[in-house]
Amino acid sequence: MVLFCSLLFIFDGIALETILVLGQDGVQVRSIDIVNELKYSKPSVSVAMRNLKENGYIKIDNSGFIVLTESGRTIAETMYERHTWISDWLLAYLLGSR
Repeated sequence: MVLFCSLLFIFDGIALETILVLGQDGVQVRSIDIVNELKYSKPSVSVAMRNLKENGYIKIDNSGFIVLTESGRTIAETMYERHTWISDWLLAYLLGSR
């Protein structure tokens, strides 16, 4: 059960980061955009969106557009920064410019 909960939290974090990235430049994001970006099933994304909404990380309007709450944005930005740092570090390491 602990592993399942950990994986669920990781997926929720990835979903938050995806909403952040897709929503750059004022683009409105829907669940189907997350499905298409992450290549996950619609039911999986639907469950994640429900969890994120219940935990106060996103809001979903009547048209299905998803908006990050302040706490959701904080988590998404933190994850994005970490992924960017890790990617930059790995690229520099692999290119030999440490």
